[in-house]
Amino acid sequence: MVSKPDSGRPTLRDVSSLTGLSVYSVSRALSGQKGVSEETRLRVQAAAREVGYVANQLARSLKGNSSRTIGILAGGTANQYYATLIGAFDQALRAANFQSVLADTMADGAYGRQRESHMVSALLEQRVAAIVVTYSLAPANLKLITEWKIPLIFVDCVPPKQYAQYPAVACDNEQASRMVGDHFAGHGYRHWAFVGYPKRWSSRLPRERAFLESAQRHGATVDVIDTGNDPVTPYEKMSRYLAEHRPGTVDAIYCTNTPLLQGTLRAIRDDGRRVGTDIGVIAFDEFEWASLLQPSITVIDQHTPDIGRHADGVRLPNAELISPALIVRQSCGCHLPTAGDSPGSAAAAPHPGEGRQDHDHNAH
Repeated sequence: MVSKPDSGRPTLRDVSSLTGLSVYSVSRALSGQKGVSEETRLRVQAAAREVGYVANQLARSLKGNSSRTIGILAGGTANQYYATLIGAFDQALRAANFQSVLADTMADGAYGRQRESHMVSALLEQRVAAIVVTYSLAPANLKLITEWKIPLIFVDCVPPKQYAQYPAVACDNEQASRMVGDHFAGHGYRHWAFVGYPKRWSSRLPRERAFLESAQRHGATVDVIDTGNDPVTPYEKMSRYLAEHRPGTVDAIYCTNTPLLQGTLRAIRDDGRRVGTDIGVIAFDEFEWASLLQPSITVIDQHTPDIGRHADGVRLPNAELISPALIVRQSCGCHLPTAGDSPGSAAAAPHPGEGRQDHDHNAH
């Protein structure tokens, strides 16, 4: 393999040396110009990938300017969480005279390694000042980013050990799941279900681990239902699950994000059970219309805007965990009228843990 220049960034000359073609020919092949055979173009593209060369599109249009752009690699912007996170992050960037560019690697709801690699290359072409990572990237893409000396900022995900020197900010997912488990146990629920998105999102593992530990501590059992990160697959899987578990055998369900909650609520409704009465439900994360549903949804609030505002990477020397809050409403079984209450009468006695269970909002 051709060695990289002292700057650490491969050049057209490296691709030229590997292919035996002139720099001029290599440039024409990579820029898609006419007069280059398909065979030659493919050979040059393969050589560019081998040496790690990425065309500097920004330099072509803004020679001499430093990038003030931060790239964001998101995993499914259909999830409202990303809209809230990116909005807060972008606001913080604008205050520092930066701007952001979003690359959704899972726009179709499914992870694709090729799409991710294409998005990473596109951000490198723009010579972004830094890249925000919101899920577990393929190791080869993480390696490529760092070889290009592009700073990384990990948001809502844990950096791999070899990247622990980069700033990271996330919700304390283990604390959040312990709060859910303690609340379920306070209701006397003993058979719980955990609805989880794919493990490619590194936040999945601490949420599941702490929930299972909480169940063991309280003498409860947990069924883990693996789904996609969309509303459709949890609806399908939870429909089958509920059909296999008659009413009374499952007390409570923990949905680990809003799309999973949407699919689960549909499944419960279609099965003929009542949320908050026949089965308790708590979801991750807070969303604008959670209090408007009937019953209203008890949620873990991970303070997404705060995560976004803290993710600018400038004031963040180390990992920071944002403490969550449990916002208790009705779906968990609290605040529901008793069977003897008439319409419009006062609600039943609240659960002892009712209200907003907040923890100190500090770094750990």
